[in-house]
Amino acid sequence: MPEELPLYSLPQHKPRALLPKFIALTLLSVLFYIGILLNVALLDLTGKEETTIKTGSLILVGFLFLLGIILTIQQAAYITKFYKEGISLKGKKIVYNTITTTTKNEDFLDKIFKTHSLNLGNHNHLRHIPNTIDIEQYLRQLQEYNQKRQSSI
Repeated sequence: MPEELPLYSLPQHKPRALLPKFIALTLLSVLFYIGILLNVALLDLTGKEETTIKTGSLILVGFLFLLGIILTIQQAAYITKFYKEGISLKGKKIVYNTITTTTKNEDFLDKIFKTHSLNLGNHNHLRHIPNTIDIEQYLRQLQEYNQKRQSSI
């Protein structure tokens, strides 16, 4: 599939993909660092040792936070591509005849960001799709086209 040109490219809705993860990473990082500070305060350490541990833990938490942000940005930049034979979804090739369902899901955050996701069956999901894009109908048309094409062969 990757050798041919895609029929359609579906980017994710970036704010929906990035903001919730960014907020969660920020809160978890702050809580983790507060937990470290609390544990260090309970230990009987000299001022120099305490400062060294606090600085090292801040560097560690900062590194983990940046790593999480980088991975989230990479994940949000992924574009789902539709081909004649199937879909390229996060490096996986999904053939249209293996798609068992196209159930539309909308959770609390999807309602806020006006997005939805599609369950394609077999633990495959199209996530962070803007509500303005009717990808479900397009996917059904591609499935029907593929079935007709295979039955005529």
